[in-house]
Amino acid sequence: MRALAAEDPDAPELWALVEEFRRECPEFGAMGDRHEVRVRRGEPKHFRRPRSAT
Repeated sequence: MRALAAEDPDAPELWALVEEFRRECPEFGAMGDRHEVRVRRGEPKHFRRPRSAT
């Protein structure tokens, strides 16, 4: 979401949503404060997720 906001810094609706998330969830704000965001296009995305114990 921050990458999208960075592409259009004049999007007030998006910034309002970000601020709402920050108010409602301190963890959201802390995660955003810790991580830099860069736009990645055309690169594969890799996700790590725990395997279920089935």
